[in-house]
Amino acid sequence: MALCGFFMRFYDFIRIFAVRKFFPFAYNIYEEEIMFEIRLTVKAENAGWIQDKEEYIKSFVERAGGFFDCCNAFGSREMTLSCDNRKKESVVKEIKSLLSDVYCNELKRSYFLSRLRLPMLKGLSKEILIRTLIAFDRERDAELVESRIRLEKVFSVDGFYYFRLRELNDRWREIAELTEANVMLLYDESALNLLLKFLLSAVAPKYDTVRILQKAGGYLIKASDVPVVPDKLLTAGELLLSLVDIAPMEIVLENKITDCSLLMKLSDIFDVKDANNTLSFCENLQ
Repeated sequence: MALCGFFMRFYDFIRIFAVRKFFPFAYNIYEEEIMFEIRLTVKAENAGWIQDKEEYIKSFVERAGGFFDCCNAFGSREMTLSCDNRKKESVVKEIKSLLSDVYCNELKRSYFLSRLRLPMLKGLSKEILIRTLIAFDRERDAELVESRIRLEKVFSVDGFYYFRLRELNDRWREIAELTEANVMLLYDESALNLLLKFLLSAVAPKYDTVRILQKAGGYLIKASDVPVVPDKLLTAGELLLSLVDIAPMEIVLENKITDCSLLMKLSDIFDVKDANNTLSFCENLQ
């Protein structure tokens, strides 16, 4: 079947190439009828928004039997994607998902990092807060992008953000102002954990319940008995950051967690079900 699929794609390629090469007028008609093509553009100063995603875009377009090209032109980075109209729906879905991630995660992160001054927070504590702020209201952010995005022949990635998604910046400003209004809480770890718990309680969970298993060398997060991050043991810091992204309603400890500092932080931020009574042991050590 795989070999058959390869020859079918190769045949399509030769057929399109031949028509385009020797009958350009006919190709234009052919292209309009059965080919989907889009050009994504972004100004050179914002090229980093999507440049590191070019290989991913190229791979999913080629898996759909399409063609991908990219170049720098007139002060912009441009990517041209084309495929058979029969594959248009799946390619468009991937493009929209990727753009939503850029707008709702990466640019939201950049906004908070540039807007908020958090000298009292360092390292992991600062990263946990930033990721919590990104997760807060993420469903509404994604819904706004989905409702407004229209992929035409030419789509300006940064132009769409600056002119059609201003409401996102208004929402993010409100979240930043809420954080700044409670800045004194950030100096105390217990108060900070309480703020994180409040923010995460408003986030729709990716999984309602997850299970944590401590193994030699790290931790596993499981949902429905399947590791959320397969083939990798997480450090304590990676565990916390992954849980913030998941925002579960409930965490079940599958075995004894020996790191009391980690365990107490988990219990302060999340609803932890402690079948092994580990929390009581750790609280007695405080």
